Amino acid sequence: MKRQKSEEEIRVTPDALALEVFKAMDAAFVIRNISEGNYSIDFTSDKARRLLPHLTADMRQSQLDPSSDEIAQFWRAVHTVGTTGIATKKDFILESSVSAKFLRVILLDQTYVVVLMKKTKERNQISRFLDHGPAEENLVTYLCDAIESDLIGQTLGMDSLLISLSSDMWELGVVTYYAVNPATAAICGVHPYMVRGKTTAEFLIPKPSVIEADKRWKEAFDPDTQRSSYAVEIQGGTTMYMETKQISPKLNLSILLLRKGKEARPKAISRERGQIAKIYKKHQWEGVLEDILELISEGLQYASTSRLKIPDSRNIFCYIYNGAEPFLPSRSADGFQWKSSFSAPSQGKMQKRYFYHKTEEQRMRRRVMWIDKLPHLQIIEYRHLIYHGEVQTDHLIGTEALNWVDVISQVTNRDDHKLYNTMEEI
Repeated sequence: MKRQKSEEEIRVTPDALALEVFKAMDAAFVIRNISEGNYSIDFTSDKARRLLPHLTADMRQSQLDPSSDEIAQFWRAVHTVGTTGIATKKDFILESSVSAKFLRVILLDQTYVVVLMKKTKERNQISRFLDHGPAEENLVTYLCDAIESDLIGQTLGMDSLLISLSSDMWELGVVTYYAVNPATAAICGVHPYMVRGKTTAEFLIPKPSVIEADKRWKEAFDPDTQRSSYAVEIQGGTTMYMETKQISPKLNLSILLLRKGKEARPKAISRERGQIAKIYKKHQWEGVLEDILELISEGLQYASTSRLKIPDSRNIFCYIYNGAEPFLPSRSADGFQWKSSFSAPSQGKMQKRYFYHKTEEQRMRRRVMWIDKLPHLQIIEYRHLIYHGEVQTDHLIGTEALNWVDVISQVTNRDDHKLYNTMEEI
């Protein structure tokens, strides 16, 4: 009695096999069983290469030395179906979340395993991301894809950014990564998709380093913007700029930029200029001022060595002071009497002191600002109380030495400020 052929074991001609593969709507692999436990990739569709570029490029290597449990399961499924002939359907999280159907085909006494794949939503992964926060599934999926394809770095024209989407510290000194960009993955010696779901402990990142980073971002966290911005000087005169955006209560997007300190010899003056916003919100303006203090420290020609009188203007008067003695106490050196406002020390890099002048005709505020590492450079800002919160750049006036349009455009052209603006857009 003849054995009835199963649905999965179909004898066809080579032309018919190729036709069936090309007709398939899903990404497809055709894998030939060369010998016991040894397989060769005979065909890969264009869609499969787009869906899983790293797996298809390193298919042979991934078989010999699987880089993850998911890839090992993929090859076990190939072996099982090739041996038993029983069709199997499995879900994997490889470079993308995919659903794969494995079918055995026998052609001229040669065994093949055809794998048809579809991309699926990463629901299980996304459910771990979100904890009833404001983010939606499609936003998180978009972020993962954007990070792994390095969309942020390409948009900025910067290939040195280290970008990650990660959890909060769920165990002391341990964080889980959900997505990283190619530059971050390269440091670990892996492809971006291999980092998904891995922890800092698995990459041998010391727990004290994770704890310190967690402490810093929480200290600089602004609950209004759901962001944290800070810079740390590390060895070799290098500054690490870190921007972190809280996507949901337990999910954070972090972008890190390393910038080397000043060179021993002066740099040539750059003619490149960045864009200037018409309006800066309060936290944006303070971020610009921090960067300006860094810039001015490299070129003190913009600063004033004496306390200046306030011009007769309804605009915002702002200048940089670099005198032989601190600006405060200034008494009435600028032509007005001021009453100090009590304020607690600032949490970020920028320190601020507020003073008010009130008469029937005049209502003004003076701010004296500096950053801890450059206490000798101080920004002195005067504004009438009709200007509060936002700063309109066309209402800014400076000194003969300080053209605000020119200085701001120099700052906005710097990599660290581009990074800051990117987080604003995100």
